[in-house]
Amino acid sequence: MAAYYYLIASLPMLKFNEAPPISSEKFLIEAQKELGKRPFSQVASLFSDTPAVDHPYLEGWEAFKGEATSLLARLRANRLNFAFKEEEVKGDLKLEARLREIVQHPNPLDGELMLMELYWERAAELSRMKVFTIEVLFTYAIQLNILERIALFTQEDGNREFNQLFTNLQSIIKSI
Repeated sequence: MAAYYYLIASLPMLKFNEAPPISSEKFLIEAQKELGKRPFSQVASLFSDTPAVDHPYLEGWEAFKGEATSLLARLRANRLNFAFKEEEVKGDLKLEARLREIVQHPNPLDGELMLMELYWERAAELSRMKVFTIEVLFTYAIQLNILERIALFTQEDGNREFNQLFTNLQSIIKSI
């Protein structure tokens, strides 16, 4: 437990939509120095494709992500007039309203940023009223992951990808 105090106090503050002040690699190196084997593996799993679910926080996080993914799939299918084969998703009405707003946003990048902010807020809610606990480290890992993902979104790369796709599409159309 004492390791949590030191580690949490030594971490730089994360702010949504700002550059990550620490890399996930550096965070994991510091966490490995201070945490026991099991808590470290739980934290590290949040940076992998198969996160651990052997803690109530992690179970709650995975349940939220699953619900959000199902709702997003249904809302996107409805928007594109596709039949949605999965059973009707029953869930949080506030979450569904937020996701509907995100799906209907005219700018996909802004919609993605809104989705990342929703994930950021949910991670923070799961550790609310916790101080110097493993839950705070889980939230930190999730939020750091989000910041690193946002840092990958660049205007230049997006424009380059769009131009490449547009050029490919033009070539296909001309060949028809």
